[in-house]
Amino acid sequence: MTHETKNSLYKNNNRAVGRGDIKTKRGKISNQSFGVIRPKNLTKTRKLRGFELIIIESLNPTEKQTGTILHEETIKYKKFQEPNLSSTLIKVGSKIDFISCLKQIHKRIKIERLFPILHLETHGSEDGLHLANRDLLTWEDFFDETRSINILLKNSLMINLAMCQGISLIAKVDPMKRAPFRAIIGTLSTISESKLLEAFEIFYTSFFFSLSGAKSVNEVNKVLTKDGLSFIYFKSEDFIDKFIDKKRDLQFRKHLINDMAIKEKATNPDIKNVDFKDVLNYSEEITEKMINEVRNYRDKFLMKDIKRFFL
Repeated sequence: MTHETKNSLYKNNNRAVGRGDIKTKRGKISNQSFGVIRPKNLTKTRKLRGFELIIIESLNPTEKQTGTILHEETIKYKKFQEPNLSSTLIKVGSKIDFISCLKQIHKRIKIERLFPILHLETHGSEDGLHLANRDLLTWEDFFDETRSINILLKNSLMINLAMCQGISLIAKVDPMKRAPFRAIIGTLSTISESKLLEAFEIFYTSFFFSLSGAKSVNEVNKVLTKDGLSFIYFKSEDFIDKFIDKKRDLQFRKHLINDMAIKEKATNPDIKNVDFKDVLNYSEEITEKMINEVRNYRDKFLMKDIKRFFL
């Protein structure tokens, strides 16, 4: 048998010397093919590329551009110390632009295996985000977008709020939907631009070395408490547990019942003229049922029933 004939037989039998039969796992790895021995699904494991700090700024041009200053002066310096740190500054002017930005981040997570940390430089209130062109992006609409991001990350999204009264958004979280974040960092106080900038400079100086949100907030508060200010590190787990535990925070439950009574009084024609004390009793019954429903939904809220996008 000639040398050419031997090579032809090897080729026809899908063999390569030292690489194994194509029907074996070794052969399939060599030929980059798949089958029963080497299932294609096993190659779909997506590894985390690394985290990226994304600063979204929406401030009037006449105001101090605190997001830009933070990015150019603090974050860029930290990138020299931490080569794996990536950061992006995105300026948006309107509600449409802001939502489009969040949707693009969602796409990048799926395509680039991005792991983002969101930092928002806007004005805030109990109603939502107040943007550069005076658009209002309600917390409910904002959560619709961040929730889809957080689902991809299996409840791992951190959102940092550089705004006054940012933590007030907690009241708008729907406990019967997936959590819109894993953790948020912000303040309940009215705070100046300079103090916000100082707070997050301290925060990121600590965070990029410790990777601990709680520890970094403690570092911030060591400085801010001198001025009667403080930042809060609040997790989705804290929210849901506070919601379902009647004894844990009686003031929270009282506030919930009162809000429910006001809403029912204003929207339910059947009890429009009913005494408010009776409406409160009615609201307490509704709240009790809702708490029981939320208690059953806790694991789904925290996404313990879904697989992580990144393995």
